[in-house]
Amino acid sequence: TSQSQTVTNNGSTTAYPKFVFKRSGGTTARLEYIKNETTGDTLWLNYSLLIGETLTIDLTPGNKTITSDFFGNVIGRALLPNSDFATFGLLPGANTISIYNYETGGPTMTAYLLFQAPYMRQPQPEYYIY
Repeated sequence: TSQSQTVTNNGSTTAYPKFVFKRSGGTTARLEYIKNETTGDTLWLNYSLLIGETLTIDLTPGNKTITSDFFGNVIGRALLPNSDFATFGLLPGANTISIYNYETGGPTMTAYLLFQAPYMRQPQPEYYIY
């Protein structure tokens, strides 16, 4: 399934989000990509979440990680070549974020992102993608 959400960065420079995915139930839930349709930057992934697992993709400069609460650091297992891991961010203004995950057996996958807009004192709201 593919889902899109428009996310607004109210800051004056690029913001670097943290994506959080949680799976419950079903047979298969494999995360395949996250794309900023506004910039074209894409994170190509191949990661199947287990029931109850949470996957966090943190794009904060100097702290870029892909972490599972079951397995720890999974960047080598999850991230595919040709991903824009070094540059993926949210431009000032509206950004359309698309996520695709392959599902079978009716799994429930929830996803949201959060970020701190540069030069703002308040964190931006969480954006639920699905």
